[in-house]
Amino acid sequence: MKLSQFNFPLTIEQIAKYPAKFRDESRMMVLHKDTGEIEHKQFKDIVLELAQRNGLEVPEETILAEANKWELRHGGVSGRTAQQFINYMTGTFAEQ
Repeated sequence: MKLSQFNFPLTIEQIAKYPAKFRDESRMMVLHKDTGEIEHKQFKDIVLELAQRNGLEVPEETILAEANKWELRHGGVSGRTAQQFINYMTGTFAEQ
């Protein structure tokens, strides 16, 4: 990967002026490796999608509350944090 790949036009309107009121509502860019498609998702939506893909049958409110606690202790909101949280939850509920 080259630094030049990160040069792109960005208007002033596209730059956040204030942080999201709730951390899990921060938007993140998602790159689909297989198609090259780029989309923007919120942390909570990524967590819920990963939970569904992994067959995690836990109430949505519980997943989101636990995901918020997890991200505070494990490096903040990111796709990596969301995946690690779901891996942890999947393992926890598989043991029960």
